[in-house]
Amino acid sequence: INSFEFSTVFYMVVDVNEDTTLKQIQEQINQKIQQDNKYRPVRSKIALFDRMRIYCYPHQQKDMNLTFNDKQGEDLIIAEQTIKELKWFDEAEISYYNFAQYQQWKK
Repeated sequence: INSFEFSTVFYMVVDVNEDTTLKQIQEQINQKIQQDNKYRPVRSKIALFDRMRIYCYPHQQKDMNLTFNDKQGEDLIIAEQTIKELKWFDEAEISYYNFAQYQQWKK
């Protein structure tokens, strides 16, 4: 799983199986970031990665829910869905961003 904040890219490996939900993946990544300084941004104001967005096809995130843009262009809320339900067996790219920064992007 590639996790990044703005232009800085962090690479980390998270153990998952087909019954793992995306919410559980998010929690694992947050724990890893909090435990290991090398995954933390330098600026303390964005030290907490508390939002997540999945990129599959370029589209604008509509709200703060974790969504997946499927091939038909429909946004699906997927935080509680498992990897098996999503048919994700390859790597996924997950971006985290600061809530205050996200609010500025929306304007």
